[in-house]
Amino acid sequence: MRKNRRNRSSFPAGTKTTDPAVVGRASQRSNDTAQAQQELLAGDAIFSRCLTQWQFGEWEKLVQLSLEDLRPLRTRAILALLVGAAHQQLANFESAKSFFLEARVWGCTVQQVARIAVASLQSTLARAAMLLGDSKKAAVYLEAALDVAGLGDTGLLLPVRLQVEASRLKTRFRERSNSEAVSVTPVEAAGVVKTFPAVFSCDVEIDSEKFSGCFNSDSRGEFERAEAVLRYKTEAAIPIYFTTSAAGSLDHPRDAQFPLEGGWEYVIDGFISNSGGHNPIIWIFEYKNGKRIASRHMIPNFGSFFLRFTSNADADSFAVGIRLMGMGELNLHHTKFKVIRSTLPIANIGASWVREVCEQEYKSQVFSRFNERAVEFAFLFAVIAKYYPKRILDVGTGTTALPHLMRNSGPLVTAIDNIKDYWAEDIVNRHYHVVNDDITQAKISDQFDLVTCISVLEHIEECDKAVESMSGLMARNGLLVMTFPYNENRYVDNVYKLPGSAYGQTAKYVTQAYCRADIDRWLSRFGLEILKQEYWDYWTGDCWTVGQQIIPPVKVSQDKKHQLTCLLFRKKA
Repeated sequence: MRKNRRNRSSFPAGTKTTDPAVVGRASQRSNDTAQAQQELLAGDAIFSRCLTQWQFGEWEKLVQLSLEDLRPLRTRAILALLVGAAHQQLANFESAKSFFLEARVWGCTVQQVARIAVASLQSTLARAAMLLGDSKKAAVYLEAALDVAGLGDTGLLLPVRLQVEASRLKTRFRERSNSEAVSVTPVEAAGVVKTFPAVFSCDVEIDSEKFSGCFNSDSRGEFERAEAVLRYKTEAAIPIYFTTSAAGSLDHPRDAQFPLEGGWEYVIDGFISNSGGHNPIIWIFEYKNGKRIASRHMIPNFGSFFLRFTSNADADSFAVGIRLMGMGELNLHHTKFKVIRSTLPIANIGASWVREVCEQEYKSQVFSRFNERAVEFAFLFAVIAKYYPKRILDVGTGTTALPHLMRNSGPLVTAIDNIKDYWAEDIVNRHYHVVNDDITQAKISDQFDLVTCISVLEHIEECDKAVESMSGLMARNGLLVMTFPYNENRYVDNVYKLPGSAYGQTAKYVTQAYCRADIDRWLSRFGLEILKQEYWDYWTGDCWTVGQQIIPPVKVSQDKKHQLTCLLFRKKA
């Protein structure tokens, strides 16, 4: 039963008081309430503005906020995440770390921080794809970034973010070209820009000098020009090609309009204003003495396009091409092309992105603990130094630099990993190309002098299938190096579940510890023999991760306590 609440006021209901002290307190409360409401509204406005800036990739604006600016706001936790992400995108990693840590203190969950961090990584991958001219992959990465962050309508935001990132990439390229250039040799030095009658023309800028691009076509189809509009219509799936050449032909231009210096790096960007029909495709055709010797293309993103390419060493001229299909219109006033010849060495632009990633990794280093790689790599490279295998297969590479290090030693190295199924996200190994292949049902069929499987087998539940597959990929008298958690007498299905395990409880994969019975089974089933085995004591407990870590680890004999083994097998003849 509900109890009647007594009126807390000392005055009967409906009675007014004229006591100055009471009236003053009431007035103060009213002022405080109004001020609080104003502060809430101001905080909401800041949040709305910051969210929009994150959605549109306006990092420079976001980083203008400090932690002190955010501290009094009720949405400070999420705002700290957004500002931290902006600092991360601008390579201000210490500032990013400060904002992320404060976001956790203010109430953000680990999952929220992880989503923003993954979104930042996807944005970086999108820029890398744009740099390589792969607009489709760039769109996939940016869509993933917006999806995982969950901070807006991906369908509405994606087109805008693509435009923003493409524009930022163009600006950065020009800045790097200007800052690192020693001298500029005009493109026209290779020849003269030609002019001739054309179906239509539009602006083409080459190294800051403006020309009128003369487009012709020898394609079948209907087209007509009316003022600054080109209307076109094609039959079924047969496209029309327009090129800046006298004959309008892709292969036999008669005269290609623009000169080209062979072996140089160029960037072409611009905008094509098309309505109706299919999405246009922009082509670059390279010629030598009037014969086509190379071509490349790009698909505009909402009209905007950007492509970096290196001209064929023998090329002396080029034509810009436009491929149209369906029925539509080109607005010639708004269609523009810009060609820049880079004064940078060929690898500089791509290398700048690698340098940025390396710098990010360097600046974000945080010591956690030592791992077993020093012991494992020492064992492996001692094998390479003794037997000098010519062909090596590395199984379960992940993101490590191991294949790169082995390749630096001379052998030919193939690296594989089950990228799509094992990893939560598609991995990118910046050290070496990794083939997507599952060793338990391998598609690869080559024979290798050495197969390496370093701290990988313990994560494969169907371990017998993996060992069988690896033995099948070994050449006659081939070698196999494997390392994994080990206990001479006891198999453990997942060491992270053992009492006293130091880490790994939240891991989404298992870590098994194998025993002598497992090794004997592989020897008898798969035609292997042991050439060498090492035992290492890494932990105070009996199994891997149990107890305190022993640094440096101790190499011991078979009968002593140990938790890790390094094995060298040979395939029996």
